[in-house]
Amino acid sequence: MSKPISVTLRVILVFLVVGALWMQIQIPIWADSLATEFYEVEPFATPYTVAAVVALGCVQIASTAAFRLLTLIRQGNSPTTKLLSPLNAIIFCVCSGTLTSIGTFIHWFTASGVGGPSIMLPLLTVIAVGIAALYSAIAIRKRLTTTSVSTVTDSSQEPGLFGVGFSS
Repeated sequence: MSKPISVTLRVILVFLVVGALWMQIQIPIWADSLATEFYEVEPFATPYTVAAVVALGCVQIASTAAFRLLTLIRQGNSPTTKLLSPLNAIIFCVCSGTLTSIGTFIHWFTASGVGGPSIMLPLLTVIAVGIAALYSAIAIRKRLTTTSVSTVTDSSQEPGLFGVGFSS
């Protein structure tokens, strides 16, 4: 992986972590003000705030793990437990964040009686994105466990995953 791409990805991940941290601070404030203003949503303020903070925590952990994964790949580490640990953390966070979001949507649909496309379309989007991210992470993990990193000495070898040459 080239240095500019690596630096760009790291900057994006840092902004993502800082933005998620800022949202974790702001969401309880916004929920409290909405619950004070609209009494009908007051019972939902605390559980939805907790769910949002948990989901944002998953984003932070996954982003930090991706940052670590970029560092390990840039250093040229072979597929070992060092490389698989951040990937396992990403898989766990994708599952946790998706299930938290699905649970929130289902609670919203059943407990509050809000329904129709305003709930079902975001719910289906969360499910689709969660499954796609999970399959991608599992495919990368499988690729790392079934292949070995080769040193790129032959210029005809195509770069593989993350710009690292792989051979079976």
